[in-house]
Amino acid sequence: MDAKALLLGSLCLAAPFADAATLDNALSACLAARLGAPHTAEGQLHLPLTLEARRSTGECGCTSALVRYRLLAMHANAKAQVLQEGLLDGRYEGARTLTLAADAQLAADSTLVVRLGCAVAE
Repeated sequence: MDAKALLLGSLCLAAPFADAATLDNALSACLAARLGAPHTAEGQLHLPLTLEARRSTGECGCTSALVRYRLLAMHANAKAQVLQEGLLDGRYEGARTLTLAADAQLAADSTLVVRLGCAVAE
């Protein structure tokens, strides 16, 4: 596949997700977050995320500076599918890129939701 076809394919994959990501930030009093537009790269779905510390996550009930994120695809039948989850270090501000799904088709025709909260020790 040539570069032009790959670019067009990436744009087509990204189109169903534009303006479809929402943020559910349980730590908003301590950590401001902004989402960018979802996009694809090499068949993977990515989402830019910018964090800005307002105060210590401990003041929001967290036991560490680690922030848990969960990326969900909300389907028309109201069922949520977890696409990805992990940890971010809340001590560092700035831009990051989250991989929403290794296969962009998993999120097709759904609303994307990013949930931020305290990391829970197991």
